[in-house]
Order: sequence, then C-alpha cells, then structure tokens
Amino acid sequence: MGVCEKILSFLPDKITLRIIKILESFIAGLNVLEKPKYILLVIIHSFLVWIASGITIYLTLLAFNINLPLYVSFFVLVVTSLGIAIPSSPGFIGTYHFFCIALLSIFGISKELAVSYAIFFHALGYIPITLTGLICLWKENVSLLYLKDLGVEQKGDTTGNKQTI
Repeated sequence: MGVCEKILSFLPDKITLRIIKILESFIAGLNVLEKPKYILLVIIHSFLVWIASGITIYLTLLAFNINLPLYVSFFVLVVTSLGIAIPSSPGFIGTYHFFCIALLSIFGISKELAVSYAIFFHALGYIPITLTGLICLWKENVSLLYLKDLGVEQKGDTTGNKQTI
C-alpha cells in the first residue's frame, strides 16, 4: 500500500490509515474472484438477484394498478439503487422515496400514488429484514446496546462496557 500512502499523504495519518484499512478490506473481498469459476458464479447470481428484484417491483406496481411496461420496473430498480448510494438517513428513508417518486412521475404517475407506492415498497423490503435481524439478536441474547458498545470499543474506547439482554 505504499502508493496509496503517498497519494493520501496530504491527509492526517488517522484518516490515511482508515482509508488504507478500507481499501485492504475491499481488496481482500475481491480475492474470491481469483478463479474464473467464481467470477461466473458471481455474475450469474448477481443477474438472478437483479431479475428477481425487477420482477418484484413490476408485480408491486401492478398491485397498485400502475400499468407500466416491464422495463420501467428495472429502470426504477437502477435509479433507486443509484439514489440510495447517496449518503442519507439510516434505512435510506427519504432518498429512496425521492428517486422512486421522481422516476414514476416521469412516466405520468400522480405524486400521491407514487408516494404510496414508494412507502409501501420500501417497507416491503425494509421491515422484514429489520425484524429478522432483531429476532436473530434476541435469539443470540445480544442487545443493541452491546453492539453499540462493541462499536465504540473498536474505535478505541477502553471502558470495556459490554451488556447483553
């Protein structure tokens, strides 16, 4: 990482080390792609996930009596995915809705209907995942406070406060 250290030398050491750690973690994650077989599997699985997501959006649009062509659902998927890449509140609340509503309005969907759809579809994906996570934490006897303390501890806190349910 000598090259990165030189490029980032204008930053404070603490920030430089943090960026290098993130880059090292990213590169380590790419090690799975060393074999062509794995690359092909990642591409196939990614394609299947995007297809399933696009079809889910399409079916949900139909459930709201929004009769748009199938390609619009994939357009919604891509635009909202790019939109939530913008730093925002936890759970992408606001950013997801803005991009979804803006895109649907381009296709002639009223703002009221687009807002209803955006809220429902976001909740459809967000609530089950959040509840599943909370149930898993409960089953493992881990509290949110413990996870918060663990995060503080990793940032250099030496108090050692660990709490479980």
